[in-house]
Amino acid sequence: MSFDVDAVGAGVVGKKNLGADNTGFFIAGCVGVQSVNTKLSGDGFSLRERSTKPHVGVGLGYDFDHHNGLSLNYDYNKVDLLNADVKAQTLTLGYEYRF
Repeated sequence: MSFDVDAVGAGVVGKKNLGADNTGFFIAGCVGVQSVNTKLSGDGFSLRERSTKPHVGVGLGYDFDHHNGLSLNYDYNKVDLLNADVKAQTLTLGYEYRF
């Protein structure tokens, strides 16, 4: 049996620097919408469903200078499959290099 989820979305990210000159600690948040395709398949059957659901996330981080930053981010997604809510929560460590 296999379960596949693919999503495409769009959203807005906001970031608030807490240090001087856009360096130091920051908080961030994102909100958006995503189109989610789910597929459940197994022994001779295949079920597909498409839904549009919100996406939200928050992050905390530190900008070392104008080019380098490190963040810890939490994202929450939800999809529907046969009237069941399937939730995906991710925790990521991110590094940014800005030109």
